[in-house]
This record gives sequence, C-alpha cells and structure tokens, in this order.
Amino acid sequence: MSKLSVNQAYENMGLSNAQMMANLFDGVARHSPEGLWFRERAQEVGFKQAVAERDSGEPIAPEASKRPLPPE
Repeated sequence: MSKLSVNQAYENMGLSNAQMMANLFDGVARHSPEGLWFRERAQEVGFKQAVAERDSGEPIAPEASKRPLPPE
C-alpha cells in the first residue's frame, strides 16, 4: 500500500515527466557533436575554461575537436 501511495504522489507531482525530459536532454547533450566537443575540451583545458569558451558566443573552430562537427 505504501508503494502505491508513493507512486501516485510521484505521478501527481509530475516528476515522471520531468525525469523523462531530463533523460532526453541529458542524452542529447552528451551524445551530440557539440556535447562530445565540450567533453573533450573540458578534459584538455579544464571545465571552467571549456565553459568560458562555450559561453563566449564565438563559433567552435572545426579544428578544435578530434571529431568533425556537423555541417551548418
């Protein structure tokens, strides 16, 4: 009975949908070419520098990644 109550509360709060969306966005971020570039760059120069480069607004240079970026 307790499990049923917890599951109903979970569904009523919308946490199931939030979790599904989080999974979707996490997968896109980690497996897209940009996500792969960011992970490689963070390993090379550190997380803080990689975030600064990503958020600078400058386009990512094609030669900056070991993997080719998709054509625009």
